[in-house]
Amino acid sequence: MTQHVVVVDDAETNLEILRAIVNGRPDTEAHAFLSSSDALAFAQTAPSVDAFVIDYNMPHPDGREMIAILRNDARFEFVPIIVVTADAERVHRLSALSAGANDFIERPIEPQELLARLDTLLALHVARSRLAENVSDLTRSLREEERRSREQAERMIALWRIVSNPDIPTDEMMFAILNEGARAIRPGMQFNGTLWRADGDDVLLEAVARQSPLPAGIPTVGDRVPLQATLNALLGPPPSTRAWSDVDLDPDIGERANARQAKLRATILTSFLAGRSTYYLQFWSRRPLEEAFRQDDFAYVELLASYFRARLEQAWQFDRITYQLSHDSLTGLRNRTQFRLDARGALAAQGGGTMTIVAIDRFRHVNETYGHIIGDALLVEVGAALQGRALEHDVVGRLAGDTFGIFIAGATDETTARERIAEYAGAFAEPFSTGDREGRETIPLTATIGAAIATDQTIRIDALLSHADTALFAAKQQGRSRTLFFEPGMESEAALRTRMLDELAHAVAGDEFEMYFQPHIELATNTVVGAEALIRWNHPNRGLVMPDAFIPFAERNGYIRTISMWVMRAALKASDALRARHPRFRIFFNLSALDLSDMNLVQELRKAAKRGSHLENVGVELTETAVMDDIGVTLQTVKALQDLGVEVAVDDFGTGYSSLSLLKRLPVDVIKIDQSFVSEVLEGSHDAAISESVISFGQRFGFRTLGEGVETAEQLAWLRDRGCTFAQGFLITPALPFDDFVAWLDGYRPLAPAS
Repeated sequence: MTQHVVVVDDAETNLEILRAIVNGRPDTEAHAFLSSSDALAFAQTAPSVDAFVIDYNMPHPDGREMIAILRNDARFEFVPIIVVTADAERVHRLSALSAGANDFIERPIEPQELLARLDTLLALHVARSRLAENVSDLTRSLREEERRSREQAERMIALWRIVSNPDIPTDEMMFAILNEGARAIRPGMQFNGTLWRADGDDVLLEAVARQSPLPAGIPTVGDRVPLQATLNALLGPPPSTRAWSDVDLDPDIGERANARQAKLRATILTSFLAGRSTYYLQFWSRRPLEEAFRQDDFAYVELLASYFRARLEQAWQFDRITYQLSHDSLTGLRNRTQFRLDARGALAAQGGGTMTIVAIDRFRHVNETYGHIIGDALLVEVGAALQGRALEHDVVGRLAGDTFGIFIAGATDETTARERIAEYAGAFAEPFSTGDREGRETIPLTATIGAAIATDQTIRIDALLSHADTALFAAKQQGRSRTLFFEPGMESEAALRTRMLDELAHAVAGDEFEMYFQPHIELATNTVVGAEALIRWNHPNRGLVMPDAFIPFAERNGYIRTISMWVMRAALKASDALRARHPRFRIFFNLSALDLSDMNLVQELRKAAKRGSHLENVGVELTETAVMDDIGVTLQTVKALQDLGVEVAVDDFGTGYSSLSLLKRLPVDVIKIDQSFVSEVLEGSHDAAISESVISFGQRFGFRTLGEGVETAEQLAWLRDRGCTFAQGFLITPALPFDDFVAWLDGYRPLAPAS
């Protein structure tokens, strides 16, 4: 770049010498003037002057005056000035330097000296100019940074005033933040703000800034738009932020239908996670930006997103807790509290209806057999099936473990109620999936239903629930798998439970229980070798009560151990009495699943042995279901009993969910084939095959087998021919009280073989 030097001397010869020297410098152009006034005039209009070479002894203005004029002009305040003086003009040199000259040179002028001085001063001037430019740029940058910091601080203060304002309702807070963001992202420029939520392949518009009406073509709150049609699709996984000063300059955005429709030009957007959803916060304008979005704009938008995330996360947690408080965590149905509230509302709104309680039959056995994971899967299936049959105003909920509640709105007469209940009961017409991976495993379930009709809305919902529960209990007492409507006079479960517990306690204390005995015949010798002890209840009002009427109740209500201890003592007493007449005679008594985990029973047997009882004359019977309840506990208890000389029999084998392989693990002594198989061995090939398999298995592995419920000589012969060890049933004799049994035993005559 050419540097321009103004040369001034009133002597033409001297001027030409100076011009020639200066022009001899590379990239330098000399501008020579005989008049200082002309030189000043040129300098005022010239685009650039990089140095002056001035003769001190110029006419008006002289060299000193010219230097002063230049230094008073901001353009030339720091431009190098060299003064030319004679050797004898020392005073002039000092005067020029004090006026602002940078250097001097004496005549006669040595060209190399002048050029060297000029090089030095011009280099210093260039360096200073660059430094001045850098300082100027830095000053401007600092001022710009100060302005941006001030704007950012103002934005932060305004945002803080909003989020800390207690007068802004919670549901309005997000709109207030969105409005503030749209205002502050570029003050004075029209920006809009939107908040989107991802929903599958779409996004839903959750909120829009309210500071101005939305332009035409913009979705409104609640609208659903394909994600790929929006700029949100260009963001990476959250958190992610992008911005465009002018979207028309990005060819990728041209494919976004939403951007074209809205005619967006400038936009900044960010994504974030809240709860279990992805959200997109966007601010946009239909005008491009002259100045690109800055880093502080990114930081501001991400800060706004953090406020939204906190608010949305808080709302999600609140909704989640509220849902958990009102819904069953397994099935997703209403829990008992919410069911009660919603049923009460439906009762009032519909002017009546039918309260229905559905209880899955024998669900405890399903859990015991298949495990709680399968059980839970079945509960989910049942809940979904019931909910799927609900009409608009019906209310469905889970009341307890295997119990569901249904309020059938508007069903105020029994005909309508029965029709609607039949629809719900239809859920149990097909077996339910266990949730296995291939969906092939299914389990059939049945249900017992209790119902109570409210002909109007005057009855309290709690009373209606109580009536339905009472009807359910009555239905269970009648045999399950049925529907029963509440009728006045039905005794509630709670009242019956209290009365039954009182009566059972009185039965034990008042010696109302009695043992009956049914003999075991050894088929190979046709002799009586033992008996099963069966409890009966001589009820003062109801007469002789069979165990099925009170043993399940005692098991459910924690009274079975008291009864079992009574049975054990009665069986020991009978075995001791019979031992004197029949030394090998063995009395078997029944234990429940709860008794297997009660080691007090084993301790009581030990005490009885010490008192003189012969435990080799007693045995215990365990149902197959009780054995399956907890195999580990069963094995421990069986071993403890056998160590005492007590034999162990598995009762009702084949009716539960176990298999023959179970018997290889259990060191039992006797397997009792259930009477449901024995009764059909002559007619049903299936029952005969099962019975033969059990007998064969017993022979192979050292178990003895006993056929229950033998009623005909042909059944007895069938068992004997296949190697069954023992038989028991009405053909031999029904169960008898002890004295009658002893008399029968004394008069026993072996049964004649079937012809």
